[in-house]
Amino acid sequence: MKTLHVLVSICLYTLISLSAQSQSEPIWEPAGIAVSGSNIQQGIEVFYCVSHCDNNKVLFLKIINHNKQTAIVEWTDAIFTHDMKWKEKDADQGKKTIIIPAQSELSGECSQPESTLIVLINDYLEDATFFNKYRPKNFRVSLTEDAP
Repeated sequence: MKTLHVLVSICLYTLISLSAQSQSEPIWEPAGIAVSGSNIQQGIEVFYCVSHCDNNKVLFLKIINHNKQTAIVEWTDAIFTHDMKWKEKDADQGKKTIIIPAQSELSGECSQPESTLIVLINDYLEDATFFNKYRPKNFRVSLTEDAP
């Protein structure tokens, strides 16, 4: 009976440990950039995940360039709230631009706090718990001609 108790305890400990480890992996959500809600446009794919940096709730963006050319990508951040409202900055003030090499991917991380690929949720919402969804608005892609 004691052996059974020990085995059950070991199994529970293992399950809890595995669950904690799997929760630390980021969950990348598709960011709707096309009218259809798709997260891919002109060979550029966009995802976001919710995380924390220095006790601030943030969004990390991941942009993948599937093209054989370098891409210049422009957008403005927009956050959809639980009360069904979009929060965004003025298109000129909030415009972001990034250059992504051919067939590569870039993503935000806490070690790059000034990164274009990090969105501080409190810049848009007083209470970050009202966050519902993210969308890059006014999304534009320009492909460059790379040297052979």
